[in-house]
Amino acid sequence: MKSSFTKILDNSYNINDTEELELFNINGYFPKEIFKLKNLRILKLKGSGLIGSIPIEIGNLKKLSHLDLSLNKLSGFIPDQIFELINLSSLNLKSNFLNGLIPIKIGNLKKLSHLDLSNNKLEGPIPISICSLDKIWYIDLTKNCLSGYISEQLLEFISLKKLPLNNIVNGNNLNLHTS
Repeated sequence: MKSSFTKILDNSYNINDTEELELFNINGYFPKEIFKLKNLRILKLKGSGLIGSIPIEIGNLKKLSHLDLSLNKLSGFIPDQIFELINLSSLNLKSNFLNGLIPIKIGNLKKLSHLDLSNNKLEGPIPISICSLDKIWYIDLTKNCLSGYISEQLLEFISLKKLPLNNIVNGNNLNLHTS
C-alpha cells in the first residue's frame, strides 16, 4: 500500500501515521498542510511566530487531544470549530492577540482538563457553559478584557473544582457580586 505524505516547512510527514507534530520558527501564517494529518492527536506550535487568525480547518483534526498555539501573534476570534474537537483534553491559546467572546460552545469540550486563554484580548462575560467542563483541573483566563458578573453557578463550580479564583478574575473587569 502506498503511503501519502505532505510537506510542512521542508519536512515530509505521513498523512496517516503522524499523530504528534511540534514545529518551531514558522514565522508566518498557519501552514494549511497540517490539516491533511487526519490522525493528529497532539499539535504544538508554541512560540513559533504564527500570525493571522486560527483557520477554521482546525476542525478537520477530529482526533486532536492536545492543542498548544500559545506565545504567538494569532489574532481574531477563536473559531467555533475548535469547540467541535470533542477529544480535546488540553487547549492552550495563551499570549496571543485573540479577541471577541469566549464561545458558548466551550461547554462541548467534555474531556477538557487544561484550559489556558490568558493574556489575550477576549471580552464580555464568561459563558456559564464553562461549568460543563467536568474534567477541568486547570483554568487560566487572566489578563483579558472579560467583564460582567460571575454568577453563583460559576462561583460554585470554581469552588467545587478547587480552581483558583485569581486565575479567572486577575487582569479582567469581572464583578464578584451576583446580579
